[in-house]
Amino acid sequence: MQVPIYSAANLNAELDFASSAYLAKTVTVTTADAANVQSASNEANTGGGNAGGDTTGGGGTAFGEASTGGGGGGGNTGGVVLTLPKVFQWFARDFGSGTAYEGAAVAMGYLSGKDKVTLRACLADGSRPDLSIVYAKFSFACSRLAELKMEV
Repeated sequence: MQVPIYSAANLNAELDFASSAYLAKTVTVTTADAANVQSASNEANTGGGNAGGDTTGGGGTAFGEASTGGGGGGGNTGGVVLTLPKVFQWFARDFGSGTAYEGAAVAMGYLSGKDKVTLRACLADGSRPDLSIVYAKFSFACSRLAELKMEV
């Protein structure tokens, strides 16, 4: 992955473009049965690194004080699994009051196509029974600087 070099004249557009590109590569929206949901939750939880686990939501904070729909970030009996980048957990309060659902709503704004439609449907239901939110492991690999090539 390359780190873009931004220009002052187009900073806002370039940041939006970079955010969209990053989230397109790192956010996954999958439909799954209970076994797949549990598997996705277990894989994300092995990444460690915070005080409270990797699954969140249900009105709690992004530090595992509550679990996603159905209980435990994989306890639903089907539905949608949203995998967000680990930085969404670390900086949850930058997306609102710190709930995983607020981070999901921010991510949705940068998604497109089927993923956006699926996530919008899950977030529209206030109880969100069919949405589990997990966090991907973070990669500490270094990135190269490169000129940002935007298509306008």
